[in-house]
Amino acid sequence: MSGYGVANTATSTKVTSPVPAIVRKCLWTGGIVRIMVPKNAKNSRYETHPCLVFSRSIRGNVINCHVHLSLVTGDLRGKYITAIVKVMEKTLVSSDEAYLYINLMPIASQTPPTHRLVVLPGHLSDFKLEPNWIVFDTPAPKHPGAVRAGVIVLCPPDTNVYPKRK
Repeated sequence: MSGYGVANTATSTKVTSPVPAIVRKCLWTGGIVRIMVPKNAKNSRYETHPCLVFSRSIRGNVINCHVHLSLVTGDLRGKYITAIVKVMEKTLVSSDEAYLYINLMPIASQTPPTHRLVVLPGHLSDFKLEPNWIVFDTPAPKHPGAVRAGVIVLCPPDTNVYPKRK
């Protein structure tokens, strides 16, 4: 077995390349946010980099937040951090299923935030959104009957996001 998990047999004459399990794409980057890392954030790895991972619930799933630790010393759990935001999409090659997640790269805490990061369960139509906000709707699930609904909103730092009144 090769290092990529692709089995090669002694009788095979065909050379195969490993197929990536996940395709990652950056949808937006550039905002600076101030956010608390929950005390229950878990140690993990993002590709080869150490990170802390915590989740924000949406309908039928979660949106994971990865706090990259490459340039950080000390434990960030339970503390506010200032970070550059990247809204990312990963697509599982085997099922063509797409998911959103958030990368946070901590920077100097004196840097003022340019955006507020909000993750909400529901559909875009459920919220009163302003035209100058940056908004991402979670991709629809590929499985019939599956429910996944969530919105990532990047708005001005002192702004509140409200549901629409029925």
